Amino acid sequence: MDIKSFTKNLESIIDTFYKTELIKDANIQTNFTGDKKEEFLKEILALAATTALKLEEMELSWYAAKAQNKIQLAEALKSLVQTESIAKGVESNARINRANCYVGFLQVVANAQESGAIGSHASNCLRAINDIDITRIIGYEPVIVEIRNDIQKQIKE
Repeated sequence: MDIKSFTKNLESIIDTFYKTELIKDANIQTNFTGDKKEEFLKEILALAATTALKLEEMELSWYAAKAQNKIQLAEALKSLVQTESIAKGVESNARINRANCYVGFLQVVANAQESGAIGSHASNCLRAINDIDITRIIGYEPVIVEIRNDIQKQIKE
């Protein structure tokens, strides 16, 4: 809010008020003289100033709400990026874990002193490694796409 904006709103309210039927009728039906007219105009000015302040307050509230909306939109976008990264990272991490297990198993086999012991544990070890789930998480994709689309619409507004 600046003084120019406030003054403009105040002048607009005063001009509008003077052009109303109420004021026209009041000037016709009453004979305002000196003090009465001055008091009447002071009351009008006070009412106009209060109204102008209320308009400025409403404008500030609107800007504050708009800023708060942008902050929440940024938070939603940040959460969406994190969610997509986690969903994509789960598969990659599972594949890395599986590869590391194979490497570890191969190192154990290479360093083993008794090859007979390896045979009895190899199938169990390989089964456990193969049980590491490397499938993509797809159940949340429709929700993520919907949220992404909503955020994109709001950003364009």
